[in-house]
Amino acid sequence: MIFLRNDRLDPAFSLALEEHLLRSYPGEKFFMLWRDLPAVVCGRNQNVFEEVNAALAEKSGVTVIKRFSGGGTVYHDEGNVNYTFISDADGTDFEKFITPVISALRDMGVPAELSGTSDIVVCGRKISGNAQAQTGGRVLHHGTLLYSSDLSRLDLFTGKRIERRAAGEITSKSVKSRVEGVANIADFLKNAPSVEDFMEELGRRVAGESVPLSAEDSSAAERLADEKYRTWDWTFGTCPRFSFSGELDGKKYEYTAYHGVIEACSDETLVGTRLAFRELAEKTDEKTAEFLLSGEY
Repeated sequence: MIFLRNDRLDPAFSLALEEHLLRSYPGEKFFMLWRDLPAVVCGRNQNVFEEVNAALAEKSGVTVIKRFSGGGTVYHDEGNVNYTFISDADGTDFEKFITPVISALRDMGVPAELSGTSDIVVCGRKISGNAQAQTGGRVLHHGTLLYSSDLSRLDLFTGKRIERRAAGEITSKSVKSRVEGVANIADFLKNAPSVEDFMEELGRRVAGESVPLSAEDSSAAERLADEKYRTWDWTFGTCPRFSFSGELDGKKYEYTAYHGVIEACSDETLVGTRLAFRELAEKTDEKTAEFLLSGEY
């Protein structure tokens, strides 16, 4: 197994690198550890507009991005460690990939346990969610490990936001995220090491010594990030059809959107407009734009 450390802290690059490795090395096994600057990462089959306050994220400098795999929405920052396994596919087996991570955490003093099919918990609190994608007889399995993440921002952009929506409602048939209690791994460790030292120890226990990322793989991932993962069309333009209804300052709004574009609306001037904060704000105002994107303001 090849152990790679990806130190770029760039969500688009990291997701592109995963897909590049998955497609480019048949028969090879990889384990990778990586982190990101603040980002909200949605599953491939989710409606980003329903999961994330995209306007708030944009104003806060938080990247919103969609990954190659399914599953729910997660929050990344420099206190969250992501791990990736890539290998030939042998059915859908989450436990095969999660077990070595749990074993490493236990050896490090963290009483981790598998919960359900795809979560890792400590003392009943979720510290890790996992997802998979398969293509060409290969499987990509990746998961989060909340180590010292800013959980208040996790709540702000993901899990708790549905509890705050009062003025507008989004309806769709997309995959929904579950709201769950979470915790940081560092809180369960005496004299918790830095996140960098934690990554080094975790990687050594799971896969041995790491090797540097090649210039060729880095360049290929950068191209894919530009062509796909950094584009509005991939993150927002792949969202399924959904409906929105709500009232703002005494005015009722109703619209339907498909692939991120308004196809019918009570305000006919907005038909054909992309659900992008700046584009909506140019036709309305910032408060209305945020409301139309999320039901919040």
